[in-house]
Amino acid sequence: MAMNFFQHQENARKRTALLVLLLVIATASLIFITLMVVAGFVYLLQNYSTSISAYNAYQTTFTAHLHAMLLSRLSLWIAVAIIALVVIAALYKYLQLRAGGDVIAEKLGGKPLLPDSAISSERRLLNVVEEMAIASGCVVPSVYLLPDTSINAFAAGSHRHNAVLGITRGCMEKLSRDQLQGVIAHEFSHILNGDMTLNSRLVALLHGILIIGLTGELLARSSTTRQHTTAARNNTSTRWGAGLLLVGIGYTGVLCGKIIRAAVCRQREFLADASAVQFTRNPQGIADALRKIGGDLHSSLLQSKHAATYSHFYFASGVGPTLSKLFATHPPLADRIQRITPEWRGDFLTSEAADLECEQTPPSEPLQRIQPAQFAASALAAMGAPTDAHVSLAKKRLAKITDKLRNAAREPFTARALIYALLLDKSTAVRKQQIGQLTDSAHPATVKALRRLYPEVCQLARSQQLPLVELCMPALRQLSAPQYMVFKNNVEMLIASDGKTSLFEWCLSRILFANLESITRAKQQFNVKDVVDEISLLFSLVVAAGKSPSPGGAFQKGVEELNLRGAKFKLSDNFQLNEIDSAFNRLAQLKLLQKPRLLKSVAKIVSADGEITPSEAELFRAIADSLDCPVPPLSV
Repeated sequence: MAMNFFQHQENARKRTALLVLLLVIATASLIFITLMVVAGFVYLLQNYSTSISAYNAYQTTFTAHLHAMLLSRLSLWIAVAIIALVVIAALYKYLQLRAGGDVIAEKLGGKPLLPDSAISSERRLLNVVEEMAIASGCVVPSVYLLPDTSINAFAAGSHRHNAVLGITRGCMEKLSRDQLQGVIAHEFSHILNGDMTLNSRLVALLHGILIIGLTGELLARSSTTRQHTTAARNNTSTRWGAGLLLVGIGYTGVLCGKIIRAAVCRQREFLADASAVQFTRNPQGIADALRKIGGDLHSSLLQSKHAATYSHFYFASGVGPTLSKLFATHPPLADRIQRITPEWRGDFLTSEAADLECEQTPPSEPLQRIQPAQFAASALAAMGAPTDAHVSLAKKRLAKITDKLRNAAREPFTARALIYALLLDKSTAVRKQQIGQLTDSAHPATVKALRRLYPEVCQLARSQQLPLVELCMPALRQLSAPQYMVFKNNVEMLIASDGKTSLFEWCLSRILFANLESITRAKQQFNVKDVVDEISLLFSLVVAAGKSPSPGGAFQKGVEELNLRGAKFKLSDNFQLNEIDSAFNRLAQLKLLQKPRLLKSVAKIVSADGEITPSEAELFRAIADSLDCPVPPLSV
């Protein structure tokens, strides 16, 4: 179990390599079909001409003509042109989608739900998303509401840090809370398992394959306008013929694209369904959501003209039925329901509006307190595999955050104030200096909110601080570019104000900036032996934060776990932000299956004194998040 999260991520990386291979095969097919068409066109043209070439054509079979074409310089130029067109189109779409899932949500007609919405159905949806995000160890994603009355949903983004959830109005209004929770859990499993990232790459790959057909369609459409001169009409006919020819050639790409999309996607839906059941421990919830979709032939279809492009993202099929199972991106509903609830007898449910007033959620199984000796194993086992017990713990932690703070987290001005409040120093003199600097640089409304909210924020337990930061993310994403730059500068100023950087301060800034900026993901290339100095710094920071009675012994626990040579304990607690940044940037480049080894060693240091405080558990979660390994809340 401890390797599940990392194995899923490794499998996603392997599937990406498979996509590249399929792109090469599809491009080769396009080149061959294009050469066949060109050769056939030239062959026929020669046969029907009155020149000497017609006589030569009669003396040559088409096979020989094709062979000569393949060996000619023309075929080389055609191949180069097609490869360049496919690669440029795929790269263009990849760069477009790397900005985040909101690009796809807006293409499908989605509008962002405001985090402070007071409409009961929207508030219920946002509450479920908040609970599931915190229970899974992810920041709260932005939620987009699609106007469709059908029941469907999707997770989109190039990385979990820029993920968004798209929910149809029908999904929000027709499903009960348990059913809605099952759908949201299904989408979070796609985020955690790396499926969402793979989906975005698949869109880019398919765009490259389909570009010839799309170009032909554009040419054909442009030729339908009325022309008044003979020359113009001749030019239009030429464009129409060329467009039709490109559409014919491009159909090969369409066919390849549909097969690739279906082959990559179907089995992942079964895995996401199973993960949702583990997440909620309520198979009936997601099964009943699927039964409601099955009760109406069109109850999951999306009306957007872009629906087919993103068909592999959806919870259920968002486009009409395909002629062949070979092209289906989702398994049959009956198969999915049968796997979740084997006792199902084939009946479906009607898609009526859910009664929001009468909903009751069954109590979740409480999360057992983790003993220090099992901390490392339990933390790694929970990574990427949250359960209903984690949902229960997330609800409890959210309940301990007052309504005043939760409401503040949902509005951009007050969300900034909450982050500033978390970074204010315990020293009265330093804190006074920090507030003075904020008065000069921050918006007056934010400073006013800071003064009002700080007395409650400073009373929060460490186990409530990280969830509060995660709640702030949707509101902080609404900041304009100038507002964000002021916010970022203020965060860095607050951290540097006392002349040193604590590990908590650094982790908080890392979580903020990683989720609010488009950061290029580092290439995973190092083994632990390649980053000894950086690991030494990390271990020293963890020992200092834990205030171990035997710092050298705690440090040595981590070293022994990694069997690390050359590690040196750093006694100084005066580390600078850029020094820690540099170390973590290299640690983030550890090979994927090296990261659990590092996190296990950190867990050994945390539990070295036989006691784990909530602060240490949250610090471990923040470190793991900085290494792109989400850990659910831990009960210690």
